Amino acid sequence: GHARGKIVAAAAFNVASTSAIVVLNKHVFSTFAFRFPILLVCVHMAITWAGMRGAAALGRFELKPVGFRGAFLLAVVFNGYNLSSLANLRLNSVGIYQLTKILIAPAVMVTEFALFRKSTSATVKAAVAIMCAGVAAATVTDVQVHGAGLVASGAAIAGATAYQISIARLQKHFHASSNQLLTACIPAALLIGLLMTPVDSLLTAEGEAALTPLQWWRSEHATPQALLVIALSGVAGLMVSLSTFLFIGVAGPLTYNVVGHIKTVTVLTSGWIIFGDYMSTQKLVGLLFTLKGIILYSVVKMRESSAGKRVTGE
Repeated sequence: GHARGKIVAAAAFNVASTSAIVVLNKHVFSTFAFRFPILLVCVHMAITWAGMRGAAALGRFELKPVGFRGAFLLAVVFNGYNLSSLANLRLNSVGIYQLTKILIAPAVMVTEFALFRKSTSATVKAAVAIMCAGVAAATVTDVQVHGAGLVASGAAIAGATAYQISIARLQKHFHASSNQLLTACIPAALLIGLLMTPVDSLLTAEGEAALTPLQWWRSEHATPQALLVIALSGVAGLMVSLSTFLFIGVAGPLTYNVVGHIKTVTVLTSGWIIFGDYMSTQKLVGLLFTLKGIILYSVVKMRESSAGKRVTGE
């Protein structure tokens, strides 16, 4: 019961922080014209590092060195994940972008089996398949494929899979908590991120003037409100990273993906109920299938965990 409570709390924390960051980042990019996604991730990392060091100084957790190799590996994977998902969003239609996110759960299952021989039951596979089909029906409308976009979406699936599996494996390998692992890898990740910031100028949309951060700072967009929202987005970034590490630590990468689809269902349903967004039959059927897959997955996981406890005599 205690472990289940932990998973539910970590999931709620993750859903809330991810929803907050989407709204805040939208404001940062559109309202305040701060179109430097990689630099924004660096701001997030700096705030996350300061927050985690502060928490450690207050005795909330102990710092734990994970060695240069572990920290550097996670830093590279983290930046690869960020850059590939930005390129995916930038180069692809929303349909392909959504499809990419859907394919991460099967990719995690295949990779964990191929590398670590970690298998899943037929029911879990069926639940994930039903859920993925449902999300695809509900969210994928325009599928326009082109070469660069396909490369970007392939990289985004590989990046997300590597990031999630590394978090799970490194926490186990170093016997480190989510806080310890996150704090240890940030300095290297921030350094790599800062070296990658020139890529921001390549990610501008057609017909947009490619501003440099310095030009933005001198422009009328750099108001106190803009800086406040950027800082708030950084705090939300801290919460997202912390909840991701925490959640994958207690529940594993596959469950993390399943909960990610609960967010999709929530966003689409609330858009329909609160804002009166159009709900087609296909979308509704897709959402019902997604929920069916999520519920089936949850039931199977609960059965497996209680069976596991009976075997180990917990």
